[in-house]
Amino acid sequence: WDVVISSTRATEIDGVAVVQSLRERRLETPVVLLTDGSDEVANLESIAAGAEDVLKREDLYRLPYVVGRILQHQQIRQDQAAMLRTGRLRIHRGRGFGVRRALAAVLIALTAALMGFSLWYGQSGHARAEIQLQQQVGESASAVAILVEQMLGDAASLQGIADRPELQPDIVALARPRGREIHILDAGGRLVAASTSNGLGTLLKSGSADELNATLRDGEPRAFALRTGGDPPLIYWYCVPIQAKSGQILGAVLVNYSTERVELERATRAQIRAARLAAGTVIAAVVLSLALVALLYLILPIERLRDAAARLSTGSLDLEVPQGPGEIGDIGVGLDTLRKRLKKSVLARQSDMVQRLRAEEALRQVHLRLRSQIDATQSRAREFTLLAEMGALLQACATREESYRIISRFAGELFAGFRGTVYLNGATRDLFEPVAQWGTAADLPAPIASDECWALRRGQVHAVLARSRELRCEHIDAQENAGTLCVPLMAQASSIGVLCMRELTPGAQPEEAA
Repeated sequence: WDVVISSTRATEIDGVAVVQSLRERRLETPVVLLTDGSDEVANLESIAAGAEDVLKREDLYRLPYVVGRILQHQQIRQDQAAMLRTGRLRIHRGRGFGVRRALAAVLIALTAALMGFSLWYGQSGHARAEIQLQQQVGESASAVAILVEQMLGDAASLQGIADRPELQPDIVALARPRGREIHILDAGGRLVAASTSNGLGTLLKSGSADELNATLRDGEPRAFALRTGGDPPLIYWYCVPIQAKSGQILGAVLVNYSTERVELERATRAQIRAARLAAGTVIAAVVLSLALVALLYLILPIERLRDAAARLSTGSLDLEVPQGPGEIGDIGVGLDTLRKRLKKSVLARQSDMVQRLRAEEALRQVHLRLRSQIDATQSRAREFTLLAEMGALLQACATREESYRIISRFAGELFAGFRGTVYLNGATRDLFEPVAQWGTAADLPAPIASDECWALRRGQVHAVLARSRELRCEHIDAQENAGTLCVPLMAQASSIGVLCMRELTPGAQPEEAA
């Protein structure tokens, strides 16, 4: 069932037993109990047992409202259970990769990729430039070799080639524009001609001689570098064979292009620096763009959703849940819908509780008024009883002294909290002597004159509140702070005495005693 409505005390079934039976069976079906009485203890026991609400039968007009509120609560619980089952609402704390870590990983990977690309681009550019430089040097060396071969004609050796006057200018013309050194060597590794006249007739060093011998054997052009141990640390050579018309290898042309190679390395390093700078600029721009996008569309909406979830967990249902873009916005809409339902349910519950509290307060006030009326009635009945008993005893008195003692006794019970004295006419009409007292010392006070009491002067009750500045009777101490009351005793329109009372503790109201 959606809702079970039962009675707390039916003839055949007990509503609380219904609630307990459902809970024992682990059923969350809500129960509304109806009651005929106003026993709050029983109602609290029913709520403690698990009832959703307890209604009096005279309040049945609230039953549809209560059932509607309960059904709303049930719907919210079902929605939450469905979201948990389908995985649409999962909150993980202290575990998982995390949005910030994912963004950091993406940025690090992007940075590494761009830096690797810049390094690869620089290296590949350097390799291409080096290949192009070797091709140019090879073309220059081949041109020198062709020139020498043309000058040799049918000769079978390079002897006398250095004596050709046109050879040196041609070699210098090919070497000087690019800062190269061109050497022509015979098959024995002896220098026979060069772009500079230094070292003619000398043999090559072992490293260059090895590469020269390899070229002389196979006839293949080759580029090589020799480590010098000085500055520059490497010398770059390019070797091309010189062949006779018969195909015999007579020697070789060696081209030293170290200067161009150093310039190439410098240009390559500058290109790599430029590529890295460009990559760094791109990386910075991409990182800033991604950070801005993540901040605006991911991090800030998630932070706002987390704050909203924290507020909801503390019971704050007034602030709306922010709604971000995309899937985050869908989550915000779902949370805000849940917040509105919870708020509506809470407001309904609060309204119901307010009505219940108001009804309880009204019932309490009625109870207090009834209790006050009962107490007042009991007090009046007690006073009437005391007065009737005192009257019966006074009628049985034989002397005035007996009547005075009876008055002292019963007045002390009738006027509890006050001390008082009864004054009656004495020998003269204007003098009133004390005849009875209670709540004070055994000795009677002094007589008073008629003009010393405002009640005797006016012929009506004269009351003065505690610490009041109103006129006090002269027979009362001027420093007296307690409330006082003087009541004239009248007989046949004339005063025969006066009843004077003072409160024992300040705060009692003497006019109420009157």
